[in-house]
Amino acid sequence: MATGNFAGIAGLQFNPASIVDSRYKFDLNIAAIQYTYDNNYLNMKPGVFVRRLFKKDPYNSSWDAVKTDLLSRTGLAPETRVYARQQQNFLLPLSMMITTGKRSAVALSLRNRYITQMQGLNVATADMIYDQLRNPAQYGITMNNDGFQTRFMNWQEIGFTYGRVLFNWNRHFMKAAVTAKWLGANAGAVIEAEQLSVRFADSQHLSMQSPSITYARTQRADFGAFNRVDFARNLEGQSVGFDVGLVYEFRGRIGKFKYTDEDMESRLRRDKNKYTLRLGVALNDIGKVSFDNRLALTRNHSASFNNWDFGGVKANSIGNWDTAYARQVNYFANQEEGFSIQLPTAFIANADLHLFGGFYINAAMQRNVNKIDRGGTTRLRNAEWYAITPRFEGRFFGIYTPIIMARNGNKDELTFGATVRLGPLYVGSNNLLDLVQNTQTPRADVHAGFRIPIAYGKPTKLSRMVEKETGVSLSDGMDSLETRNAALEARVAVLEQMADTGWRPTVIVNNYITDSMGKTAVQSQVSGQQTRSQQTASATYTQQQVDSINSENDKLRQDVKKQMKKEGIQEPKAPKTSKNEKKNRKREDQYRKDQKQYNDAIEKEMRKSRKQDAITSAALISAVSAGVIVDANGNKVVPDTIRVVKTDTIYQGGQRVDTVYVRDTVKAAVAGTAVAPTIVAPVAAPETVRAPEYFIYFDNASATVSPAYKDILDEVGKTIRLNPEKVVHLVGRTDATGSPSANKSLANKRLDAVVQQLKLRGINLNQIEREVNVSDEQTKVPAEEKRRVEIVIGN
Repeated sequence: MATGNFAGIAGLQFNPASIVDSRYKFDLNIAAIQYTYDNNYLNMKPGVFVRRLFKKDPYNSSWDAVKTDLLSRTGLAPETRVYARQQQNFLLPLSMMITTGKRSAVALSLRNRYITQMQGLNVATADMIYDQLRNPAQYGITMNNDGFQTRFMNWQEIGFTYGRVLFNWNRHFMKAAVTAKWLGANAGAVIEAEQLSVRFADSQHLSMQSPSITYARTQRADFGAFNRVDFARNLEGQSVGFDVGLVYEFRGRIGKFKYTDEDMESRLRRDKNKYTLRLGVALNDIGKVSFDNRLALTRNHSASFNNWDFGGVKANSIGNWDTAYARQVNYFANQEEGFSIQLPTAFIANADLHLFGGFYINAAMQRNVNKIDRGGTTRLRNAEWYAITPRFEGRFFGIYTPIIMARNGNKDELTFGATVRLGPLYVGSNNLLDLVQNTQTPRADVHAGFRIPIAYGKPTKLSRMVEKETGVSLSDGMDSLETRNAALEARVAVLEQMADTGWRPTVIVNNYITDSMGKTAVQSQVSGQQTRSQQTASATYTQQQVDSINSENDKLRQDVKKQMKKEGIQEPKAPKTSKNEKKNRKREDQYRKDQKQYNDAIEKEMRKSRKQDAITSAALISAVSAGVIVDANGNKVVPDTIRVVKTDTIYQGGQRVDTVYVRDTVKAAVAGTAVAPTIVAPVAAPETVRAPEYFIYFDNASATVSPAYKDILDEVGKTIRLNPEKVVHLVGRTDATGSPSANKSLANKRLDAVVQQLKLRGINLNQIEREVNVSDEQTKVPAEEKRRVEIVIGN
């Protein structure tokens, strides 16, 4: 489940970066455990360790009962070396992850872990131990156990994770995270022997030879000597460790996950995964734990003794055995007092492919990392594996079916598992097929957990209704004025249908009616909505109000610019021109991009201040008090028909649909009210102003409008919006190259391209006139100057 997108806090053990841009706002762990044992010598009844059967009657006092009911030998070949591994990862309550914004997340993890590992044991030696040294067929035989190793550590972790988005470039997305961990060890032990050979004369006499044996343990590394609940008491070693993770996502279908919110902002859905392909790498468990309280009888030594009679040793504890064993060995001189154990540092990589809907397939691997040497006495090791995991997952349900190729000893073995997630509960096993099919198995891997997750929901119902009513796909973003206007019109219509007809919202101010559209544009937007709403008497605003609001916005803009300058963000400078026209165009394109990014940053900061609304509630209240609000027909609006609200909660069929931001909702004025003393008409350009002319030049045989003409087209759009009585006259021209029919077709294509650009700037088709004027005469005028569209603004 840790490879999925709903792992939450459990995903930390796989890759710390999984918590960034998560589907969860918050995930609180109540209890979670992962338990694994694996060996090649014994088949065990499932649940032996999880249910602690060795500590229960009759198995805690009868080895014969253990062998009869719980265990059986796998039947290894004599030359095979025995290995065994047991580990547990217990995620404690109050572990949690929190999404702290669009670009960051944090997590707190509290864990108890233990790992026991053994390898290099001769099969005959294992048989003697299994038979409680009562196997006469093995007496007198020298058993080679060269390379025998056993390691054990039980420790606690308190980890803090911080993750952040590194970049989000539309289709390309990358995130990273690091976990810093405090490590507190309850107990640790290590035994490693070179050229170790043993021989039993009978069940009570032992001979042993080895030139070098590393033996170290702490006081609490005894039979059943550690207790998981001792989280911060009786610790025998402390240290720090780290995990790091990096994830890249390719979002090839990013447009499908965009939507438009109530403020007409284009946003990405937080409840959906946007990637087509996700690649992740992590380096986990970097660090070691040092133990300063090494016991005097557990130092490094050599052994060479024959027929030691150990039958009289009362080994009720490991300490009793150490005391008797110390008399038989030779300790090395000048040894360090302490020892250390390195964490099981592992490299994990995975690739996750989103097939369709909630179906995914994941490929992952885990390998031990030996090159990060922290100078420890020994190193714990993880199981190495490769896995393919098909899965289906949604917000409340998921099923994961890993197919795992794991290295067990020197042999690769295939296992099949399954995990089910249902709401806050998940349970599964990485070798479920073995556990189900076999009454006994040499391995088991089970995990389960219960948590309280809070996931991101779908976009609000109002957002979806607005998109449905527009007639245009808002999932592509709000990049053009035409699209914004259509969305605004649809929002007005939807609100009028949903709201009480006695209080029709006639003015709706949102983040797209800003000072950058011009003060007259604000008036025309409001007036246009009144006309479309078919209201005979709707509220409008005086010029004094509009000027006041624009003045406030101008001041705020200057303040934001100054603050950004202090923070080192400078306004882009216009590029220098050169003789190379191609280079000039590139510089112009880059300048426009930088300028747009700078302006967007200013608008964002202004919206944060909550002063970006074109007409504020405070301004309207002031205007009502002064009695200067007039409607579209010049009638004064009666003050007691006005209500000013910050939000409106809309209901349908008695159920809450959405809470929307509705500013200055005004009831229709009663006909026949008094005429206001003064009426300020929308600002228009003086009639004496001469119509300007502009030229859009094209490359040979091309009908593509170069980005270099953006400023000219913006100026034309602004002029027409400020002067709606004006029209735009377009004349398409070509050079004399080619036939007249081909030239006429090309001129029309160029006109179409310019018309499209003007439409994007809010100019209606009924305000555009077009004409084709193609010359078939060769003149002294250069051909590149003939390939153009002329723009003339007139009445």
